[in-house]
Amino acid sequence: MGTRLELHALLKTISENVYFQPPSNTVMQYPCIRYNRDNPNTEFANNHPYAYKKRYVVTAIDLDPDSETPS
Repeated sequence: MGTRLELHALLKTISENVYFQPPSNTVMQYPCIRYNRDNPNTEFANNHPYAYKKRYVVTAIDLDPDSETPS
């Protein structure tokens, strides 16, 4: 199972500008990748949680609509 820092390092191979849950006053440099935690995925059995998975929402932002950034 990977960590958030491993995800961050992977995203840095795609773009130099990667932001994790940036505050609203952060000025982002474009093109960039912004990601944040999403609601976890919890699976239940017998009314007890048995699997818990962290999830992230990843958004690529570019001013060029024909960008080469993978989506």
